[in-house]
Amino acid sequence: MKKKIEKIPIALYFQSNTDWRFETPKVNKDKCIKCGVCYLYCPDSAIKETDDGYFEADLTLCKGCGMCEKQCVTGCISMEKEKMVPRHPLYK
Repeated sequence: MKKKIEKIPIALYFQSNTDWRFETPKVNKDKCIKCGVCYLYCPDSAIKETDDGYFEADLTLCKGCGMCEKQCVTGCISMEKEKMVPRHPLYK
């Protein structure tokens, strides 16, 4: 008997180009030195500079590959589990 999937990553709910993402980058601003290495290494150009000079992921572009976390020189980026939401009724 197949297990029924009740919850899915929020990226799947909207059927975006990030359909396979299960984690998203989170920046700890207390540790960030605003160097931009994450911006340079992001293969999807999903890292954007904010008005205060920090960097954050544009989740409409981010595929959750973790390259920003791997390249961060201060370790201020961590990959967190994607928020889970109930499946859309059309996909049940």
